[in-house]
Amino acid sequence: MSDPPHDGEAVFRITGKDVVMGRGGSSQNHNGNVTFRKLVHHNKELYAAAPKHYKLEISKAIVAATRQFGGRFLEPHEGGNSGYFDVGDKRAWTKTSQALREGQVEIKAKLEAEKRTATKSSSGGQNNAASTYKKVIEEKAFFAFSCDFLKSIYGEDGVSISGGAAVQSGAEAVAATLKSQSSVPSSGLQSQGVQEGTADGGGLQAVAAGAEAVAATLKSASSTPFSGLSRGVQDGVAAGGRTHAVVAIRPPFAVKPRASGNNAVSLRHWIQKALQHCIDANNGGVTRSTAVASDTYLGAALKIAKSLTDQIVQGEELYHQHNRTFTELDFLPSAGQDWANYVTITLIDNKDCLQIDSAKIICPQSERMSQDDNNNSADDKKSSSRRMYYLGLVFYELFTGGETPPENLRALALCDSAFVSLSTLALANKKDGDATSTNLENKRHQGVSGEEFGLCKSCCEYMKLVGIANPICDLVFNMLDTVYGDLSGNECYTNMAYVASDLQLMIDKPSIFLRGLDMDKLSLTGLSVNEIVIPREEQFEAVKSCYDLSKSGSCAVAIIKGESGMGKSWLAYHLSSIAISEGGLFLTGKFDQMQEDQAKPFSALASAFDQYCDLLLELNDANMFKLIADNLKAALGPDPRELFKVIPKLEIILGELVENGDDYNANTTDKDWGNALFRLQYLISKFIEVISTHSSVVLFLDDLQWIDDGSVGILKMILRQKPRKFFFLGCCRDNEMAQDHSFWKMITSIGVVGVHATEVKLKPMDEDILNTVVSELLQISPRLTKSLSLVLFSRSKGNALFLLQLLLLLYRENLLYLDFGVQRWAWNEDKIASMKLPDNIAICFTNGICKLSSNIQLALNALSMFGASAKLSYLKLLEDELSMELLKPLNGAAAEGLVTVANGYFHFCHDIIQEASLNLVEEQDRRHQHLAYGKCLVRIASEANDNDLFFTAVHQINLGGPSSITDCNEYFDMASHNAVAGKKSMSMAQFDAALSFFKSGILFLLDGHWQDHYEFSLEIYELACKSGIAAAKISDVSVLSSQILENAKSLEDTIEIRVMNMSMLAYSNPVEALSQGLSIGTYIYT
Repeated sequence: MSDPPHDGEAVFRITGKDVVMGRGGSSQNHNGNVTFRKLVHHNKELYAAAPKHYKLEISKAIVAATRQFGGRFLEPHEGGNSGYFDVGDKRAWTKTSQALREGQVEIKAKLEAEKRTATKSSSGGQNNAASTYKKVIEEKAFFAFSCDFLKSIYGEDGVSISGGAAVQSGAEAVAATLKSQSSVPSSGLQSQGVQEGTADGGGLQAVAAGAEAVAATLKSASSTPFSGLSRGVQDGVAAGGRTHAVVAIRPPFAVKPRASGNNAVSLRHWIQKALQHCIDANNGGVTRSTAVASDTYLGAALKIAKSLTDQIVQGEELYHQHNRTFTELDFLPSAGQDWANYVTITLIDNKDCLQIDSAKIICPQSERMSQDDNNNSADDKKSSSRRMYYLGLVFYELFTGGETPPENLRALALCDSAFVSLSTLALANKKDGDATSTNLENKRHQGVSGEEFGLCKSCCEYMKLVGIANPICDLVFNMLDTVYGDLSGNECYTNMAYVASDLQLMIDKPSIFLRGLDMDKLSLTGLSVNEIVIPREEQFEAVKSCYDLSKSGSCAVAIIKGESGMGKSWLAYHLSSIAISEGGLFLTGKFDQMQEDQAKPFSALASAFDQYCDLLLELNDANMFKLIADNLKAALGPDPRELFKVIPKLEIILGELVENGDDYNANTTDKDWGNALFRLQYLISKFIEVISTHSSVVLFLDDLQWIDDGSVGILKMILRQKPRKFFFLGCCRDNEMAQDHSFWKMITSIGVVGVHATEVKLKPMDEDILNTVVSELLQISPRLTKSLSLVLFSRSKGNALFLLQLLLLLYRENLLYLDFGVQRWAWNEDKIASMKLPDNIAICFTNGICKLSSNIQLALNALSMFGASAKLSYLKLLEDELSMELLKPLNGAAAEGLVTVANGYFHFCHDIIQEASLNLVEEQDRRHQHLAYGKCLVRIASEANDNDLFFTAVHQINLGGPSSITDCNEYFDMASHNAVAGKKSMSMAQFDAALSFFKSGILFLLDGHWQDHYEFSLEIYELACKSGIAAAKISDVSVLSSQILENAKSLEDTIEIRVMNMSMLAYSNPVEALSQGLSIGTYIYT
């Protein structure tokens, strides 16, 4: 089993025993690949039963047996124009091992069940299969095991005994059927060549012989002239070594050029010119068969096909909808004519045959289809089916590069009694007609393909094997198989407009609807919805127009609104690639519901501005770095310390402008605290002004429904300054925001100063848009996904996120699966319709999470305690301190698509996933978890003087709340931590957060705290009042100050709070303010 030498010599002749490695139906449907898959399947149970150290030996044995019978493992050279090469045994072993591993879980379960059944029924005995596997393993007879199987296919001498015999039998069945339906002489079959053609060409040569037999039979039964075989079974292979040519039984067509004008050519003339153009463009380095499958030829051919289809569609519309008696349909040839003979192609430039202007079928009046056959037919469906069929024959010739369809396919449409699919003829040996139809329908749903589908199917399989894209092959087959029934099930074309639609999709989106699926890749990755595109072109253009306005030097705002799961964030991030490619900045931040009041001050804005600092620090241009740093220093003035507290990395850029040391506990709490917020807002607006001078800036803030008032104030200051080339982009769930929210008031106010603001509303997808999404994800025509989309729409109601999760659910339940027989996605519509699907997206996520391991559930729940994201380092601390496994399970959750890991953070992929993870635990249990996490982290943060960690820890304590404490001695400690966090927030001019911390601290104080902790109580209440005044929370200040006045031990302790109250009243009630001022003065004087 040594690796065969690889001297770079190309292989141009592929036999029916070779295994062709690569994507697409051309390799998957190759005889050697089919046999290889059967051999692998034959070994899968043996592989499951074998010890681990023998598994590679089984793979090696399969490869060796394949080679023993003359097979090779081939792969195309790069570019596909230089033949193939043998990949060697090592890669073949890898491919085989990969194929063997598929489905092993189910196979092992099956073997165990059979073993238990055998034990019960025969007192420990083994079934025959288990005995065989045991013997093969004991004797290490893996090679013999595979060879025995291949002998059953190829025979002792290595010659295939399956394909030829099967088709010969099929040919005889066809003859029997025709004989029973007419006066056909029984001697019509010609079967020579069936046996001779199997050794090297397998089934296709057998099909050729079968075609010859059918032709001979039809010839004897009809007066239609036949010229016999215009191409016999070829001794060599088609150029490129792809396949043996299929016999084409052609009528004596005479090419009648119908083109007129300098730029008009006939179809067959155009095909020759176009193929020669493709060959010449590659300096003769491509063969004719390669040129047919090239993008260049295919693109032009698709335009011709679309133009011809449009001609018939327009004619049908005029006739059916407008009762026009003369339409485009009247130019079509009569029954029995060769439509390809009448196709005229008009070129844009006669010197370039690939520049197509239009194509049309124009037939002389004497040869046109009669009105009885066309417009006024008693059975119009039959007429439209006949048109579909004839156009399918034209497409066959067009896309195969001039291969004329077999005559018996064209002759099929001549007689109404024969106006059925040849698939029926291939199965006509079945006596019961209904059973035949049912059997065929079942085979289609099971994805069975092969010679039994008749010459119609075989011709389309030939198209695949010569490299023509699967979707085009399927399109041609579904046109040819449209006659008289629905033998193709729901895939049969019933309307020419559907053909036009599918062709247009192949032209517009070839990567989705033309190239086909990468089955090898999908078999490993499974269904992925990460790159799905939601059609929001109109809404995106509205956002982009605002962005373009900002690029011109203006300041602009766009707010994307909609319910959860509508795709708001996706639409916003879609702009990022444009902004960055144009040299702009795209800075992002996200507000968090769980950190709404007590997050790190201005955390969303700080995150965005820190991103800019990171980009600046990574800048390779030293001169540009110095220029921006100098501009920032000049704009921010001599004391930007407040800004450093919000944007720590800015201090690295500007240098040592302040003394070292912890400045959070500076005197901001004791002096000019009322102006601190305004100073911070001013500094941030100057920061934006500088960075937007050097490049356009997009500031994207997500989940604005949870924005704090302090951040609203900063945004207001920035936007009212109208910085040049600045674009603010926001997303919010408007159904969760009141109309009088401070953010909407801010948006109204900036309009007054001339800032352009646009609101973009995202609504649920309608049925058609949802079907487009499903169609593009599965890469299947929308007409085929319509029924599946209706079921999904009934549940998701057009919610994009819900739709994607439902698709993933169906995939996990194996109701949406890869069908390797037809090389695409398939689904079980009946089971999906009867399946109980989740009623909403939250249930969908919850059900999915509950199916994961307990470790992953626990880790997701722990992450959810921190909100939409958490630092990896914080989780590592919890893992170490509390002896709980978090990081490894979270990586497992990332593999499931529930979280992402980026820049040292774990992020939930969506807020709904975070909510579902949080709800895995009852509320009271969550409170205890919050407290445990907070107590653990606050100790570490205090020792390390880590302010960010300290804020997070105290917030966790507050989420736990007083009710989660079981030790009475801890109440005062928790209140003290909140007091420290409040002071730190005040020093950062984040007075909303400071007030929240102080109020939380007060809640932890037990009854009697004014007596037990008087000084602390007085301080925390006074600081809370100061924060409330700075944050304009007057009602809170009124309640807090009344407690001080009620519990103060002396009038002197109330002086400061009385002065604050007097200041507040100066605007609303000046008389009362004067009265209080006089009383304070009297006290001080006396």
